[in-house]
Amino acid sequence: MAASIKTALAALKQKYQSNVAFRKSVHILGISIFAISGIVLAGISLASTPSSQVIQNRAAGECGARVKNYSYQVPFGDAPWNVPVCGLTKHPRSAEYASRMYNYGVYNDETADTKNNKGKFGVSFGFEEPDKNWTRAVYYASDATTTKKVQTCANNCNMSNFDDGENIYSPKAWLPDREFPWNPKWNVASAGDNELIIIDEAKGYLYSFSSVKTGATAFTQCFPWDQKRLCASSARILRDHNDKIVDYRTFEGSDGSRGGGINYYATLLTPQEVAAGEVRHALGMGIFNSAFGPECTEEQLAKNDPRVIDVTCGTAVAPAAKFEWASVKSLGERLPRFQGQAVDKAMTLSKTVPEGMRFALDIDDAFIENWINSKPDLKNNPRKAQTARIIARALRDYGWMPLDTSGYGSGIQTAGGMSDKNRKLWEELGITDKKDDNILHGLFTQDNIYVVEPPVNNCVNGKKSKFYCKYTSSKYPASATGTSEPVTTPSTPTPTQPTTPTTPTNPAPPTPPGSGPTAPTPPASPVVTPTSVSVPTKVPVSIGWNPQLFEFHQAANLSWSASDSPHGIAKYIVRKNGKQLYSGSNRSYTDFKIDDGQKYKYEITAVDKKGNISKTTTYEKTLRCTWFGWVCNFQ
Repeated sequence: MAASIKTALAALKQKYQSNVAFRKSVHILGISIFAISGIVLAGISLASTPSSQVIQNRAAGECGARVKNYSYQVPFGDAPWNVPVCGLTKHPRSAEYASRMYNYGVYNDETADTKNNKGKFGVSFGFEEPDKNWTRAVYYASDATTTKKVQTCANNCNMSNFDDGENIYSPKAWLPDREFPWNPKWNVASAGDNELIIIDEAKGYLYSFSSVKTGATAFTQCFPWDQKRLCASSARILRDHNDKIVDYRTFEGSDGSRGGGINYYATLLTPQEVAAGEVRHALGMGIFNSAFGPECTEEQLAKNDPRVIDVTCGTAVAPAAKFEWASVKSLGERLPRFQGQAVDKAMTLSKTVPEGMRFALDIDDAFIENWINSKPDLKNNPRKAQTARIIARALRDYGWMPLDTSGYGSGIQTAGGMSDKNRKLWEELGITDKKDDNILHGLFTQDNIYVVEPPVNNCVNGKKSKFYCKYTSSKYPASATGTSEPVTTPSTPTPTQPTTPTTPTNPAPPTPPGSGPTAPTPPASPVVTPTSVSVPTKVPVSIGWNPQLFEFHQAANLSWSASDSPHGIAKYIVRKNGKQLYSGSNRSYTDFKIDDGQKYKYEITAVDKKGNISKTTTYEKTLRCTWFGWVCNFQ
């Protein structure tokens, strides 16, 4: 009897998902039934404990890990993005965030011209020419033919952590001694972020570079350029928060990379895992509508009011480790080319998605097969169809996380075609053209997207949070992963997003409405002074391109350590000889207005989110130049 009922329900669910007319009739019938039964059940539901809302749209044995003798080694150990979504607790605002993702994840100015953009999420395979390519180039030490060193450029760039025991403000941070695997045939995309990843499989080292420069651009950005070195604005080897090099295969913490603060390689879709038959992690995505400021205060996060969080203030959620756009308060401020345009006015904070949030598809295998058969390019190409099937199952079993911001669309990030090796692998998997970036079109609907509750970040300051922080590990509660009773939440599933609630034998106590993670309690003292910043004992000076003056000029490359306050740091202020140069969240500034023989006094203060100001850190030196002004230093 039970088996026959289960079969009948499965048939009804498939008909519901694939037949629009039947779905509409079910909705009409459902409204009538709810109108009648709601009166009868009102007294019961008001008196009962809220049911446990756990996503279990699939039997445990069918959620990921289907392929036997799986040959791909999934990196980053048991990091939360490697945990299947099946069985995780559903977010109480799931329908709201699903709507935001579906409707505004791709450019939408709410005009007729952009209405068809909804839900058209792509996959960035990287088959464009280098100057139009945004994908990450991924290479392996086993394919290297030599080694190379890096120079981090002089203009507003980040200092490298390559060398052991070196302070990040030392000269070795600009010209590190550490060599990394290299092959002269390796190419890097040059359309935007120009990201490069090199993986040393034998040692477990992971090297990440961004804004890699070549040719004339390298000469201007890393002048005087040593052609034996790679020129990049950022060069990092994966380390933990104690500055120890870690193994990328097992490391589960954050490292501050990319928009969401986790490593560039984490969540990346590779052709090697698709060739192995299965993807066993959430997929990273760059989206158009990532959240911006004003940043939510700790008090607002503690209250977790849905009328406030991501409505009047923005944030990022675990396992994100930073809030990329905390310092901007509009889309136009983030992307100046859209300032004052229709999309700037349409894209309010209430239509954005916090980075780190985990989405997934509530679909089954039959839905995926019907979708494949509805697309001629997949139906007529079995190898390409299999690749689409593998990605679709990953979106169902592991989901995806927005971790970066795009300038127009939303796309799953891949180890792209800039690598000849990866390009050939993608071609063997049926991906042969830029048009294949649209392989997933038609798979997403607003009704089949849902959101799970974030994991808990174990922050480096000893606290725990479901919101962003630098962390040593990030874990879902045991109750959410099926090792003990599910966590109870008061949310109610909507008719358009079916779920299968599971009532535990001993349900956990319900979470009261509006509750959330507990924010740290500020010190009792009425005034907290942020810690002072520190600057290098020697501020480096180098020639760089000044876009304002449109000329090369000597520049002071100021950088300083992070301040700390229980209230969080809002901004840093830099003054030169008493006049303000800079105010913002960055911890570096390039001052081009310096001249030989002049004495300069730089003063840097930190301001926390309560308006408290740190003690002033002062750097006072005279600029001395030699070799006809080509070599300058502060003395």
